[in-house]
Amino acid sequence: MKNLLLIGILLSTVGCAHVRSSQIGEAYPPKPSDCAIDVYQDAASVTHKYVAVCMIDSKSGVNLFHDYSIESVIARGKKVACQKGCDAVIIQNAQTSDSTYWKPGASSASLLGIKYTDQ
Repeated sequence: MKNLLLIGILLSTVGCAHVRSSQIGEAYPPKPSDCAIDVYQDAASVTHKYVAVCMIDSKSGVNLFHDYSIESVIARGKKVACQKGCDAVIIQNAQTSDSTYWKPGASSASLLGIKYTDQ
């Protein structure tokens, strides 16, 4: 019984949130990590001319102690966009899985970091 309790505790605490990025365009100087980043649902809704700078993949942690909302995943991606000198991100893909009895929920988002060229 103690082994099952220990396994349950371990499973509820494993998994880390992470954000990865890949440079796909010109590199720009970083902005402060709390810079304002516009978020667009798709490329058609972008109101500026822009160039692609980077792809950002953001995932929530898979445990009971992480905020696995899509908003938190995008917020972490926006911080990376600031580091890459972006002005905005376009959501390419976003998904959330709800928690179950056996598995905590998780979210992920793929974002395209962009730089405005008309400002």
